[in-house]
Amino acid sequence: MPSMFKMMAKSLVREAGKKDLNPVNSLSSSPRFRPFCLLRKRSKKHKCWSKKFTCTEFSLMDILEPNYPVPEVSQERRFYFWNKVNGKLKGGLSMDEIIRMDAYAGAEQSRSSYLVMQILTVSHQTWRALQMERKLVNPEPSFIRELRSRGEDLYVVIEAMELLNSPVLETSINLEGAGKISVPETNVEGQGQGVREKQKFMTVPPGSIVAYRAAKLNISENKWDLENEVMPDMRHELHIQPGQYEDTQQESEIARPCDSEDESTSGLQSLQEKTTSMKKKLNKLPREQWSILLCALQDLLGNRMALQELEAMLSQALKTRKLGKLEGPGSTILQCLQDDSGSPMDSPITGLLYVLRDLAVLTDSQHQLLAQSLEKKILPQQLDLVRSILKANFNQCQRGSFSIQPESLSLLWGENLDITLGLVEQCSLELQRLDLQLAWDQDAQILLSALYGALSCLQ
Repeated sequence: MPSMFKMMAKSLVREAGKKDLNPVNSLSSSPRFRPFCLLRKRSKKHKCWSKKFTCTEFSLMDILEPNYPVPEVSQERRFYFWNKVNGKLKGGLSMDEIIRMDAYAGAEQSRSSYLVMQILTVSHQTWRALQMERKLVNPEPSFIRELRSRGEDLYVVIEAMELLNSPVLETSINLEGAGKISVPETNVEGQGQGVREKQKFMTVPPGSIVAYRAAKLNISENKWDLENEVMPDMRHELHIQPGQYEDTQQESEIARPCDSEDESTSGLQSLQEKTTSMKKKLNKLPREQWSILLCALQDLLGNRMALQELEAMLSQALKTRKLGKLEGPGSTILQCLQDDSGSPMDSPITGLLYVLRDLAVLTDSQHQLLAQSLEKKILPQQLDLVRSILKANFNQCQRGSFSIQPESLSLLWGENLDITLGLVEQCSLELQRLDLQLAWDQDAQILLSALYGALSCLQ
């Protein structure tokens, strides 16, 4: 099943008509999307695209002069949302020729929730007062320098959708089937039946943020402002620092297709070629070292802070020719990426950076499902499914629906099938498991491309 929290967030954004809000992917990260929270996103000027915001542990107040209270947030009118969905599907088959066979199958799916929410905003007057009264701290915080070195921009949450009640989200799927077979004029006869039920419950605490809108934070010298849609009468043609984006050979090697016109026209073929290239770079590691690295990386899945530290260190190593030190699984990975003389191995590092940037796009829940997939060794089958979805929809920019071909799932069943469908569903896709119908969303291409890259390179 997909993340219930994410499904709820997307439904609320759609029903409230707030198309400019971004749904929050997980309950664990919800507190970091409140107004004034700082987010990060790879810049469009950087060759490594990313349209997804990533939360940080910081607020705008952390980088402004201290000893001031947090400004007030405006609360708009409340919304009430009750959602209940039920679906049933039944089918049967009879055959009476050489072999007499009767079969029946049925499925039922339901989910329900009752939600009370409100919109939190920061007024234009508050933003103006903040800029006039509060200056940047001196010296500059270290995490801003780290973001600058990675070619990432800072954003500030300026609007958020907050839950006021504590709903219990519920979803269930029931599957049942029965069959009977016999061969006339013989004593051969068989029959069987089965039922499978799966239920999930989640209690969401009040005050949880389910969606947000962010504006770019522009920093130059000792001044700051936000994009002109927030403060229309103030300058906005600023960037974090002049010259922050340095094109290097290593960065160009890990470029991803999406934003530029040349890359987008090449479509799925360009993605496949780039992924194949990065996989070849990873394959330059000896098999034993790759197995050790893969196990260590599996232990890091879901630990975003550790993955970010590893990515930053590897990016720096390609420039300085030196590998720093990390603890735990990160230390094991760094050891695997050194040659006999202790120098960093460029090709495997470049390939691993490609994987890390794919993983950064995926949700925490997808990280957990990937870890289970590695354990069960089902990545090749998952890759076939993702490839088939991308092939049918790569250039689709509008919402629509399509059917998953049964042959794409022929080698997956039981828990393996649930894990695989969960990975796909959390790529902004809504799946009706009764008839394997997927509702395509324009954001799905980015997430599926990242999932495709991760599945390809981690095999």
